[in-house]
Amino acid sequence: MQMTSAYSRIGASVRPPAFRTRFLVRKHQAAIAIVVAFLTVMSLPPAFAQIMISTVAGDTVSFGMGTRDGVKVDMTGRVTKQEIVGGSLQTFKIARFKVTQVEPSGCTATLTDVGSGWSVEPGMDVVFDQPLVAPEATPRSPAPTPTPSLPSDPVELLRQGNAAWDRQDWTRAVEYYEELLRRVPDYPVAKGRGEAARDKIESAQRAAEAAQRAAEEQAAREEAQREALKSERENIPLYRETARTYLEEENWGGAEVWLRKIANIDPADAFLRSVLEDELVILEEHLARGRLEEAAVYSQRIDELLFDDEAAALQRRLLEARDQEVIKRVEDLAAKGGRLLEAGDTDGARTAWEEAIRLRPDHAGVAERLAGLPPKTGEVWIGPAIGMRFRYVPAGTFTMGSPKSEKHRESDENQHKVTLTSGVWMGETEVTQGEWRAVMRYDPSHFGSCGSNCPVESVTWRDAVS
Repeated sequence: MQMTSAYSRIGASVRPPAFRTRFLVRKHQAAIAIVVAFLTVMSLPPAFAQIMISTVAGDTVSFGMGTRDGVKVDMTGRVTKQEIVGGSLQTFKIARFKVTQVEPSGCTATLTDVGSGWSVEPGMDVVFDQPLVAPEATPRSPAPTPTPSLPSDPVELLRQGNAAWDRQDWTRAVEYYEELLRRVPDYPVAKGRGEAARDKIESAQRAAEAAQRAAEEQAAREEAQREALKSERENIPLYRETARTYLEEENWGGAEVWLRKIANIDPADAFLRSVLEDELVILEEHLARGRLEEAAVYSQRIDELLFDDEAAALQRRLLEARDQEVIKRVEDLAAKGGRLLEAGDTDGARTAWEEAIRLRPDHAGVAERLAGLPPKTGEVWIGPAIGMRFRYVPAGTFTMGSPKSEKHRESDENQHKVTLTSGVWMGETEVTQGEWRAVMRYDPSHFGSCGSNCPVESVTWRDAVS
């Protein structure tokens, strides 16, 4: 009783000797269990060695063992987790998996049968159901230029991959990004840039192949041209004789066909040059005598066959001579128009100045004088108000009135001379009843039933003035 009371007074801070002994035994048992479990795992043969999960993405996991460790597609296993329960180390099966993709140094698997209340996380253990038998290493011949080893740190792989990308070393960039994807599958930057770099490599290869094909085709064409030219050279004597025959007949059109063949094969051919020199002499003679039309014919012949420096110089002289001729012709027409205008021949002046403008549209002086001329005699103008048609009557003198022999003439129709000091626009016909109504809003005609195109009559002088 006294011991119970004492125990009650000191509370939970004091434990009886028997309780303390049991607690220490259980603690030592848990420690021994952990040690035994660790030694057991370490003593497992390689075929059943445990691996930890590297990454988890939904129901897909990856871990760092691959073909070089004996992993194959469709192999199965379980995901486990160890925890201390009741003082002892317990192993729990979290899920099962099936390998779907294998690389030399890693693999990807799909999770199945995930236990209720559990979630698969990086760091959990993986145990294969089948033994892992690593393939025997096959001897490799040493590479002449060993490729630099890739770093194992994902951050360093990304850094060097981006550096290769920036300097447009697409092949090296693909190597870094692919290695990074093996370690961190579906990493966005490595995946996107890796695919883009591969596309650039393929594009460069296609461009190189296309360039190679184009070069080969061009070489084939040039070779074919050389062969054709070689064959054509053998025909030059025949072409010369044919051209000479046409020239003796003064048939330049026939000779030109064969001379052009010679020019395409050998522009420096002696016979061709002699023909061209003869044409140049004639062209020079025509230019010296101012026969520009004839000179133009020979200039065209030379241009169609061979345009060399000497022909170019003569062509420039021909163009300059033509310009001078045009300038002189325009000045003559301008002076002629002025003389005709002074003589009262407006239409003749107009014709001369229009020809001058046709030859030199930019001649401002002639253009201004032409614009200042009155309309042509008989030129039609349609009034915008009611569409009346007028014709231009130039200044001049005419006889007004009617001869005494004319039937039904009035006594005030005596013939007499009338002079117009300036041109006027006169209606093509008498004013019609329709035109009168359009302006005056009434029709005074006695013969109104005649129609709108009949002349208006019964009009007083005051009515017309108004």
